[in-house]
Amino acid sequence: MQRFANLFKVDAASVRLFYPALESKCQNITIFVQQQSIWTQTHMKCNVYKPKVQDTKSRNSSKPRKTPIISCKRKEFNFYEGMKYGKFEAVPLASQGWLKRGSNGDFFSLYENYMNPNELHFGYAPLPKTTYSPDLSSSGERNTIQGFASLGIEKHLVESLRKVDIKRPADIQVASIPHVLQGKNCIISAHTGCGKTLAYLLPVIQQVLESNKEERSPPHGSPKAIILSPSRELSYQIFDVIQKLTEGLPISAKLVVGGYEELSPTRNDPPEIIDIVVGSLGTLDRSFRTGVLSKQRIKYIVLDEADQLVDDQNRGKVRHLLKTINIRINSLEGDDNDDDLGAQVLLVSATIPLNLEILFEGIVDVDSIERITTTHLHNVLKSSPQLFLKVGQTHKAKTLVDLIEKDHKLKRPVLIFSNTAKTAEWVGYQLDGLGYPCKTLTSHVPTEIRQHLFQQFQQGEFNILSSTPMIARGLDTIRVQHVINFDFPLYVSEYIHQIGRVGRIGQKVCHITNIVAFKREVELVQKIELSVRLNQKLQAVNANIQGILSHRHANDEDDQVENPEEDSKPKP
Repeated sequence: MQRFANLFKVDAASVRLFYPALESKCQNITIFVQQQSIWTQTHMKCNVYKPKVQDTKSRNSSKPRKTPIISCKRKEFNFYEGMKYGKFEAVPLASQGWLKRGSNGDFFSLYENYMNPNELHFGYAPLPKTTYSPDLSSSGERNTIQGFASLGIEKHLVESLRKVDIKRPADIQVASIPHVLQGKNCIISAHTGCGKTLAYLLPVIQQVLESNKEERSPPHGSPKAIILSPSRELSYQIFDVIQKLTEGLPISAKLVVGGYEELSPTRNDPPEIIDIVVGSLGTLDRSFRTGVLSKQRIKYIVLDEADQLVDDQNRGKVRHLLKTINIRINSLEGDDNDDDLGAQVLLVSATIPLNLEILFEGIVDVDSIERITTTHLHNVLKSSPQLFLKVGQTHKAKTLVDLIEKDHKLKRPVLIFSNTAKTAEWVGYQLDGLGYPCKTLTSHVPTEIRQHLFQQFQQGEFNILSSTPMIARGLDTIRVQHVINFDFPLYVSEYIHQIGRVGRIGQKVCHITNIVAFKREVELVQKIELSVRLNQKLQAVNANIQGILSHRHANDEDDQVENPEEDSKPKP
């Protein structure tokens, strides 16, 4: 009886209840089970041993190991480098069954070769193995341009770049700077975080400096260059870059934003000479209409995050601004820059703006605008490894806490995206209450406090930031190592900008975790997976972002561009 209890790992009291019956009917059961156990153990040793020998041989063989591009929980859906599907072959998707309730707990990752396999399991985001190098193009080929001087940038600006440890131009800068210096109207489109800001700032600043040499007494309050952005935060960031580039140079730049009086120089400062003005669309529009600023000298107009500035809500104001300024026409002969040609227009964005024909109708021929893009625009980038987690709606919060707990232990800077201000604030409140210090950036937070909180995050005073996509859009989040899409985006344009918070020039480690809980989110996941398997660009990127968000969150102010009329009014 004791031997029977030991064999089946049960207590002796339980055995006494049924052992007499078993003993009378199955006299040989103990002997049989023991023999069966010995036979199983003997053969199991052989079965376990053989695969190990095979694995060792495969590691030592001359055949190259396949690099996984898509790694799935269900290994039959793994996709490796070099794999291709036939023209009429059905493409299997790991996310195909994610519309079913039984799919909760499934996951797949993109570009596992950038990840640490030991952390690739459900509930925890992987870490990249390799680092992103600004000296390498998106295709992995080394940039042949040795310095900014070879692009025509003058020595004073090159020296300013060296002071901030920027020595070699990125791909988009190599492609854009010569065209901008030639005075051409351009659309500059490249993935987020690849250096688009310097691609237009350097040539614009240089041209303003050159024209200033010939000007003796410029009028007050009449800028030569205006840079429009959709938000105050992005305006602050652009202005900060200009200050670093122009330190000690004979050029004047001004930041014009609305809101609090101390942040609005258009009302308090005396007239002065201004060469470059940076500001949000609403405030600059009001400044021109009230005569605080003059359009007399404008020769350069930049629309940063152009797809957002030319959407349904803002296109009318941008069009009115362009119609009141003489816009130059790109010369087919490639004539040198000439003030008499009119103002140069630059549109900059990670996604190509929609309906440009409507924007420029009667102003300039769209076909004459130079389009500058990188090779891998709208491709899912390898520099940003991603993990897609399918969870139940009631398990979203638990999944987020599991992710944050690991990040908190590693002191890893995290940016959490939610689709609405209310959700972002709820996430911040809950995490903070659980002992994970977290701050929130939404439109409900006053501008100066948002600016202060973002600076604190960049300086490392805390590591967890909860925000909405529209507030964080365009910001240089170089410190972020982990982006968590708590609410997975529904549209490709949103997705591109949200994952663009990592994988930026200068970031050493970065990865993305996408929490997918609702059926309507699965559709975009399947599009992303399909584009990677077919090595194609993401489709339907030219979305009217503001129109989509305004329709989806009509009552949520956080997902709208600042109201131009309210932008310049002081808040109580």
